[in-house]
Amino acid sequence: MVKSRGDQTHNHVSIVGLGIISSLVLITWANWSDNLGIAVKMAESIQYYPTFIVITLLIPAFAFLNALIEEVVYRGVLQQALSDVFMNNHIVVLLQASAFASFHFAVGFPNGMSGYALTLLYGGALGYMRIWTNGLVTPLLCHLIADLTIFYYVTNLVI
Repeated sequence: MVKSRGDQTHNHVSIVGLGIISSLVLITWANWSDNLGIAVKMAESIQYYPTFIVITLLIPAFAFLNALIEEVVYRGVLQQALSDVFMNNHIVVLLQASAFASFHFAVGFPNGMSGYALTLLYGGALGYMRIWTNGLVTPLLCHLIADLTIFYYVTNLVI
């Protein structure tokens, strides 16, 4: 199926919109929280590399790989498997989002109960994007924006 120009514009607006919202929420949560999870340990592990390499190579590469893996696992494999079992898209999205949030609960970014709630909402939005676009590219790009925000924010705290 060929996407119309309007569909493509809508996807771009969705990516930018959710990217901005998630970035603002993540930064707000980080300023409020006293536990930034595993992100700090990861940033500390790269603090001795040249800053240029960290900013231009390491952070973008890790953000892309993390977003890709999580999108394939949660919105790709899990969401597809759940949709094969349940006929209701709302149940499917809720279950995959809950699994995604549970994974972040202990040491993710964001974490804890507030992190679970935020990640549940975010995972739900990404799940619906997957359904609306019939693919993983749009949720992957949204996730990439969020991960870049997290990694640049935390690395800035450490370096």
